[in-house]
Amino acid sequence: MKVLYLLLLLSVLTACSTTGKIESTGLKNISFGTGGGFTNEVKTYSLLPDGELWLHNSLTNDSTFVKHVKKGKVSKIYSGARTMGLDTLRYSNPGNLYSFITIFKKGSSNKIVWNNHQTGLPDEIKSFYSTLNELTNK
Repeated sequence: MKVLYLLLLLSVLTACSTTGKIESTGLKNISFGTGGGFTNEVKTYSLLPDGELWLHNSLTNDSTFVKHVKKGKVSKIYSGARTMGLDTLRYSNPGNLYSFITIFKKGSSNKIVWNNHQTGLPDEIKSFYSTLNELTNK
C-alpha cells in the first residue's frame, strides 16, 4: 500500500513540475501551419500547454481535436520556443504558399511567416517547424 501512495505522490509531483516549466516560459499557445494558394485556405494547428493539439480549417471554420501530446514533449517545445526567442523574432516573408509559427504570450503574439520555396530561412526555424509538424502525425 505504501508503494501505491509513493507512486501516486511521485506522479503528481512530476506532473506539477512539468506544468511549472511550461508556465515559466510565459507562453500561452503555439500555433503553426500552412496557408495560401488558389483557395487561400489556412490550416492552423494549436498546441496548448495541457498537451491538446487542435486543427482549425479556415475554409470550413471547423476546429478538430487531433490528439493529446505528452507533457514532457510539450514542455520541451515551449522551452525551445522561448529559448530561440520566437516570441520576439521578426520574420515575415510570405509567398503564394506559406508556412507559419505563431507564439502567443499574455497580451501579445508574434507570427513568423515564410514562403515555402524560400532559401535562407534560419535552420533553427526549419528544425522547430519540423518538430511541430511531427506532432500532427497520428
